[in-house]
Amino acid sequence: MPDKQRISSAFSRAAREYDRRAVWQKQVARRLLARLKISPANALDLGCGTGEMLALLAERFPEIKLAGLDSARGMIERAGERLRAYPQIVWQTGDMECLPYPNDSFSLIVSNLALQWLESPSRAFTEARRVLRAEGCFLFTTLASGALRELRAAYKKVFGQTDHLHKFLTVEQIRAALVEQGFFIEDFAVETETQYFPDLRSLLRSMQAVGAKNPTPQPLNKTQWQALQENYQQIDGKYPLTYEVVFALAKPAT
Repeated sequence: MPDKQRISSAFSRAAREYDRRAVWQKQVARRLLARLKISPANALDLGCGTGEMLALLAERFPEIKLAGLDSARGMIERAGERLRAYPQIVWQTGDMECLPYPNDSFSLIVSNLALQWLESPSRAFTEARRVLRAEGCFLFTTLASGALRELRAAYKKVFGQTDHLHKFLTVEQIRAALVEQGFFIEDFAVETETQYFPDLRSLLRSMQAVGAKNPTPQPLNKTQWQALQENYQQIDGKYPLTYEVVFALAKPAT
């Protein structure tokens, strides 16, 4: 099964528990939308999950039409159930790297912590630019290469490499890809946040509970698991996990 399908399946399986577990992701969504200064005519959410961003947009702009797209069918089904009170939202299962919308369809495109799981975020930028109107706005968050640094370091100590962990673009690569795909960057900020867990198992479960599983899983035996725990850098007896988040607001370059 290709990585893209495996990731979609993982998020579909996590859909029922997602809203209860994704507290941090919802906080990031609110911080992202606080950067929005325009009143769009319509909006598309790429990687909409269970619809948190679209619910916030529907409350803020009750008159506009909204579209939510996600590759995980389970997420789309859960979003439709959760937000059935918002008939202005149209749901679509689809690929962010090949959008099923005509050119110049939306005045706002948003995406919260979804682009990092793609095979090629650059292709998603190209597609976002295609379906975005000339006066439109692309507002998104994504994880950069500094994310999960403690987990990567532990894997490298134990196994000598981290190739089986998901690779994220660097901050510089994200910025460059936006420009290369025809965007003018109006706002670009990088924030880091570290979460702390009582043990390694709860740390990994926090990721798995929202669908963020290793796309090429390699089960660990008892010896490997023990070694991973012993080589994980702890702070005051806690297991830290750092996220490096890019907040970006871009518009079509003229």
